[in-house]
Amino acid sequence: MAADKMIRVSTRGRITLPKWLREKAGINAGDYLLVSKLSDNTLFISKPSSQNENVDGVTHTESEN
Repeated sequence: MAADKMIRVSTRGRITLPKWLREKAGINAGDYLLVSKLSDNTLFISKPSSQNENVDGVTHTESEN
């Protein structure tokens, strides 16, 4: 069962995934996540099986600190 939680986007455009969600999904600091736009207001976030996973049409970008 999915648990919904409202999170806020910071002034720098960042979001924080709650600790319980990171733990449940096995997301650790430094991991890469794949973000896809499904519709006008729906985003899908997934964790690739490996950092080097080849995904057609995906552009890897580094965010500015």
